[in-house]
Amino acid sequence: MVFITILVSYDSLFRLFKQRIKITKATLINYLHCFEDAMIFFFVRRYYPSVKARIVSPRKMYLIDTGFGLFGSKDIARDMENAVFIELLRRMSPLTDLYYFKDQQGYEVDFVIKRLNAVGELIQVTYASAFDEVDRREWRGLLKAGELLKCKNLVCVTWDYEAEKELSWFGRTGRIRFIPLWKWLLRLSR
Repeated sequence: MVFITILVSYDSLFRLFKQRIKITKATLINYLHCFEDAMIFFFVRRYYPSVKARIVSPRKMYLIDTGFGLFGSKDIARDMENAVFIELLRRMSPLTDLYYFKDQQGYEVDFVIKRLNAVGELIQVTYASAFDEVDRREWRGLLKAGELLKCKNLVCVTWDYEAEKELSWFGRTGRIRFIPLWKWLLRLSR
């Protein structure tokens, strides 16, 4: 099952809503900030070394309650990723920042955990029950981001597949821990 999170920006949301209702961009931004302040949903920014690039990049949106997804179509992979986000949010300290990674070739990592000035962990979420069900782009994205961000702590949260594998692709090599969602949720934060 391939799942791609929809990336949003103020401009893309404004274009969507202005077709349906009369609204200004400033009003839309104010509403989005209110929803975020009320903790109904959260935005995760794309990881860039440049702060300016982070600010203007499209964001991934996560709901605080996966039950809100009932108003749209339910997707177990999306709910898994959302559950991992909520748990990461709960575990975060004031010195931790949370991002996603995406490069020019489209390789993506769902979560980049930056502690102080270094990337401490990369997490990919996939709805897989066996290694052959894990899409290659999932672990290739981890390997590429691990090399670029100088991070060796690579984790792939799965539905119920568990293993630790040394994988390589185009000269990139890394050890990836595959952890079932239930076990990842129960582990103590580091």
